Amino acid sequence: MAHRFRLGQFVRLRSQAAARNANRLYEIVRLLPEEGGEPGYAIRSTEADDREVREREIAAASRASLPSA
Repeated sequence: MAHRFRLGQFVRLRSQAAARNANRLYEIVRLLPEEGGEPGYAIRSTEADDREVREREIAAASRASLPSA
């Protein structure tokens, strides 16, 4: 299975815990190998909070919520 998201793309967490941090954006900083047939990603929040997630745990951020360049 190919990675659906690309390096540098902004995403949001889909989980219940993400509801508490609904405004937090994460940037994909590294593509990780598949595990159990599902691609993984290393993501970093704007507050420098790093974590690793599986593809099912994230969704693309809307254009309106992206940081200004």
